[in-house]
Amino acid sequence: MIEPGGVLTLGPGDHPLAAGADISGGGTLVIDTASGTTTFPAGTSATMTSLIHKSGTLTGAGAVTVKNLDWRGGAQSGTGTTTVLSGGTVVLSGTKTLSRLLRLDRALDLTAVPGSLSVAAGGVLESSGLLAVPDGARLVPAGGLLRVRAGGTLKKTGAGSVTLPPVENLGLITGTGTIVAAVVNKGVVAPGSSPGTLSVQGTYTQGAGGALRIDLVGVGAAELDRLLVSGNAALAGTLAIQRSPSFIPPAAATFTFLQAHTVTGMFTATSGGSVAGTHALVPRYELSSVRLVSTGVPPPPPPPPPPPPPPVKCLVPKLLGKTLGRARRLLAARHCRLGRVGRAYSSKVRKGRIVKQSQRAGARLARGAKVNVTLSRGPRRK
Repeated sequence: MIEPGGVLTLGPGDHPLAAGADISGGGTLVIDTASGTTTFPAGTSATMTSLIHKSGTLTGAGAVTVKNLDWRGGAQSGTGTTTVLSGGTVVLSGTKTLSRLLRLDRALDLTAVPGSLSVAAGGVLESSGLLAVPDGARLVPAGGLLRVRAGGTLKKTGAGSVTLPPVENLGLITGTGTIVAAVVNKGVVAPGSSPGTLSVQGTYTQGAGGALRIDLVGVGAAELDRLLVSGNAALAGTLAIQRSPSFIPPAAATFTFLQAHTVTGMFTATSGGSVAGTHALVPRYELSSVRLVSTGVPPPPPPPPPPPPPPVKCLVPKLLGKTLGRARRLLAARHCRLGRVGRAYSSKVRKGRIVKQSQRAGARLARGAKVNVTLSRGPRRK
């Protein structure tokens, strides 16, 4: 236990912690072991207010958690994690080598960082805050990785270039100038400063969950965001267009927002492409570039035609008791025709009236069907 205000200094030599041992408290741990090694094996941990790492190697699978980190030299290695909590400070000076996970839960401006940090094989510098990277910042790629966590931001400042370890982005990459590194985007890349240009000297790979956000404020080359890639740009995920509400792209206008040595793949989704419902900004892919083209939106398709009316049929009327002339008119109105006319004596139906019809009233027959009738001769004379 290091009491608040207390300091525990580990001098030259090796300092292996016993399994299950912990260093904790509100004080400061100073590692100044020259060529010696301080080992935190699996199952051990160190949780304190401050860590001052002057020399020697911090290693092991154990966890080291601090509020303030002052790293002046030496190396940190092993499969464990060194975490700097939010609300603290990070001071990096001298020459250092990282080959374990260093997690920064706070902002870090590398503008004010003297010395260099070599991110070696097995090393991951992971940031969940704002990581401001100026021109010439001395993060030396040596086989390790720079990871921007979800909620974190890597902001390239200045118009020059900076060499970084390969970048895995799950948060946001923004800014101007040139990043010399391979970039894998699983979060959001937003070039420029609304608008502006960001260059990647290396390859750019956008995963299915990644998005490239492009601001568009006018027709000029300086009025849209651009991403320039010296290597291959492998595309997937989303193209997110953010157009100024006051800018209405003219019809057939084109905006080249991505240029690369080669372009492979395509964005699987585009958001923000609709313009006032009259036209749309649509990506067009070429061998070494992707551009937006302002195209007309086709009118909505006409409604489907109504279903055809059912075929007209002969609906047989009731003809009993009707005259022959009346029967013809009724049949014609129901799309039927008068068929054969017979005669028979009847004591119940007056002479000249229909006493019998061949099809029952209400029957549905083919259009133009004939209905035979029998006229009454009146009663038979005795």
